[in-house]
Amino acid sequence: NLYTPGFKQLLDTTKFVFKNYKALKWFMIALLFSPEAGAGVVLAIAVTFLTFFVRMDVKEIAVVSLLMLFSNIPGAYISKKMCKWVNPLNSFRLAELMFATVNALIAGTVTGATTKDKNLVYFYAALVGVAFGWMFPSQRTLAVALMPKGQETEIMGLISFFGQIMGWLPVFVFTVMNENGVSMRWGLASLSFFLVVSFLFTLLCGKFEDAVALVEHTSDEYLNDYKRKSGVLELDSFVEDDKEKEKPRGTDLPTDSD
Repeated sequence: NLYTPGFKQLLDTTKFVFKNYKALKWFMIALLFSPEAGAGVVLAIAVTFLTFFVRMDVKEIAVVSLLMLFSNIPGAYISKKMCKWVNPLNSFRLAELMFATVNALIAGTVTGATTKDKNLVYFYAALVGVAFGWMFPSQRTLAVALMPKGQETEIMGLISFFGQIMGWLPVFVFTVMNENGVSMRWGLASLSFFLVVSFLFTLLCGKFEDAVALVEHTSDEYLNDYKRKSGVLELDSFVEDDKEKEKPRGTDLPTDSD
């Protein structure tokens, strides 16, 4: 059957990860509630909020988008520094908290469509861009550090699966709240709820050092397995035998029997 092996392998890998790698397990569960589906999920809500609540026109929304885009650069720099200073796991946690806080501030302080509200949106757009630029590099660095070696492609696909399978939920919640007469401010604030839930799940990962130590041995196992499969060990043995054959005759000491 050509259809079921992929799903079976996905299930088997998930069971293996959940059984043997605690930190990676909780990290993947945290991704269910983190906006891993990319800026698309957040921007879909943000554009609706800016268009219908803040009453921004196309040019103003373009300025907001550009501010978010260029603010990714200092965010990525912060991610680089924080991953070295407090490790990638704590860096990811702090980035999620920053994103949740800024989003909550938008919902709490942007109350209408005045010039003051629009100026606040520009300010918050830059902060959201910094949070994005900080969060996603930290997330990728953390994923690479936690996964066992030799299964990078498979587990990275699994991480992407966990990150996107619930990507529809924030938009769905925002839409349901809006259709039931709830202010878009509170629909936007629901993103902070998802980010805080994701942050709480990362706390179950434990210490970053322990998680890295758990997968550290897989590097040697992977290299040894690669050598065995690629014939490197046999090649080394052949070279040693060849050196013995090239050894000059007559260099051996005579024995008593001679």
